[in-house]
Amino acid sequence: VVSLRNNPAYVALSYVWGDATITPGTVSIDDHALLVTENLHAALRRLRWHAYSKDQAPLLIWADALCINQTDQKEKERQIPLMGKIYSKCEYTAVWLG
Repeated sequence: VVSLRNNPAYVALSYVWGDATITPGTVSIDDHALLVTENLHAALRRLRWHAYSKDQAPLLIWADALCINQTDQKEKERQIPLMGKIYSKCEYTAVWLG
């Protein structure tokens, strides 16, 4: 959990969700496995090469499907209105079209 008040350096990921029922990929966050859509999985796999570059700091990525609890309606109601701010405060936006 990171507060925007702390001005974190991060990349906002914009991607095509695709069919949310097709979740062939798994992402591990804090020892929890999360199923993700095909497009999100592909985007994260591509971006991780930048994260593991020896001459760069770790890459922090904001992706709505991972950073907003999609099963918690109250959290979604709080977080979705912040998306404009989230995208405007990022270092850059990575776009994945699939």
